[in-house]
Amino acid sequence: MKKGKENGVKVEVPRIFPKGLKIFIIGGGRACKALLETIMGDASMEVLGLAEINPEAEALPLARQLGIPIFEDYRVVLDMPQVDLILNLTGDKALEEELRDLLKKRGRQTEILGGLGGRLLWGVLGRKDYLAWTD
Repeated sequence: MKKGKENGVKVEVPRIFPKGLKIFIIGGGRACKALLETIMGDASMEVLGLAEINPEAEALPLARQLGIPIFEDYRVVLDMPQVDLILNLTGDKALEEELRDLLKKRGRQTEILGGLGGRLLWGVLGRKDYLAWTD
């Protein structure tokens, strides 16, 4: 349980993922940077990798600072069975469908979140800049 204060009263907030959530991110633009800034202090979430083809992408300096491995090819996640959630921040639905098919062929049921689900996540995280979700 995380402990905090609300209106001067101590409250205990349960960790959302008590066993930890292992995340792989595809897309290293504004949305990725904002997401990393939002979750970087949360011990219940771990980013295992970031796939980005643009070496100048906005989130890459922060990802490097946080020690997150960076890959050019998102398919590397296929060899990472420990990943619980793949976040597609590219807005590319074809990429998402291809990845679902590849995971299914390997017998994996890893969750993929993008599009509307991403905007919902943004709202839950309390981010006002939800339009950054799809760079």
